[in-house]
Amino acid sequence: MTLFFTFFIVFVLTEWVFVVVLIREGIGGLLRIDMYEVLKLGHWQEELILPFLKFPFFLCNLFFFLVLGLISFGRKAWYNGIVERGRLVIQCTVGVFLLN
Repeated sequence: MTLFFTFFIVFVLTEWVFVVVLIREGIGGLLRIDMYEVLKLGHWQEELILPFLKFPFFLCNLFFFLVLGLISFGRKAWYNGIVERGRLVIQCTVGVFLLN
């Protein structure tokens, strides 16, 4: 049960930026999201987002998008979304290590 709540909290913290982009840009914007979308939200949001995309958290993020994409977007968009989400996670992770 503790593992479930931990996963849920991490999942909520890592997903809010994608909800913001979804509201602002629509589903197409969500599938095209990249580091620029994260950084243009502002410096204080960047400081909140990037730490949550380090190793333990990006696995939860990718797992969530596998499930969400499979249910919501259909196979082609699901695959494209995974590729784009994976690219974002890699960029953010590299950015964290470069900034530190």
